[in-house]
Amino acid sequence: MSKLTSKAANLTEEIEVFRIIPQKQRRTVGPFCFLDHFGPTPERQQITFDVAPHPHIGLQTLSWLWQGEILHLDSLGTEQWLFPNQVNLMTAGSGISHAEVIPQDHTQHMHLHGAQIWLALPPDKASIDPAFEHISQLPELAFGSFKGHLILGTLGPQQVQATIYSELVAFDLLSTSSGTAQVPLEDTFEYLVYVVESSPLGISINGSRCRAHEAFYIEPGTSPQLHLAGQGRILVLGGTPYPAPLRMFWNFVANDNGALHRAATAWNADDAQFGEVKQYAKYGKGPERLLSPEPPASFLSRG
Repeated sequence: MSKLTSKAANLTEEIEVFRIIPQKQRRTVGPFCFLDHFGPTPERQQITFDVAPHPHIGLQTLSWLWQGEILHLDSLGTEQWLFPNQVNLMTAGSGISHAEVIPQDHTQHMHLHGAQIWLALPPDKASIDPAFEHISQLPELAFGSFKGHLILGTLGPQQVQATIYSELVAFDLLSTSSGTAQVPLEDTFEYLVYVVESSPLGISINGSRCRAHEAFYIEPGTSPQLHLAGQGRILVLGGTPYPAPLRMFWNFVANDNGALHRAATAWNADDAQFGEVKQYAKYGKGPERLLSPEPPASFLSRG
């Protein structure tokens, strides 16, 4: 079991983001290749959240909230509000573009707190057709004093009814007072146990302390159970190790650098591959689309 520390940055003046993967120590956990924890935002009159249209390939995005509400817009024509304890699951596959906004008439006195998660599609599914699903009802979990929701995948007899392409699990647990829990783990899964919030003492995870914005990585086959003690909230991601080399550039995920170069070039050329988020002008105030950084020329030769 090894400890990871998140890197903090500001998305806006009000919204702080903590990135736990990817980082040098750990690029992926199962199919999960990206986890940004944002918020909670401070008490104030109004917050700004306006992520203009941008593209993805080769992944699924999972959006999750503990507080607040966000409007998802995409090139399939989707307009879907996300509220706490619900899931927005977008499959990029061969190419999609989307935006996420909180229209100004919804931002008064709002606390925003959530996570943005990416799942790399298996190599044989990387170019499937794009799709979107909203899951409004999720299984509830209770282990000792810790309670929460199964967010994606399967945990024991519980399963989220959503389209996924890898063996995986994602769940959150909260203990509002100091307590304990034991959670069964899959022997073939690797896990990331991320502490969303905790008391100053942190949460004991399999006997080792972990504080807010830190995580433990657990290798496959090393622990049949997750032993928790303390007060706070955790987010757990797990799955079978990703089966191939994985490359990431900006908002693109692929198994070779050439695919990343082609995607970035196509998006900047306004290629029809990614469609158009036509509804964004109705709700957002940013640019029509965010342009990709120029991909390195070496991507074309290295593969």
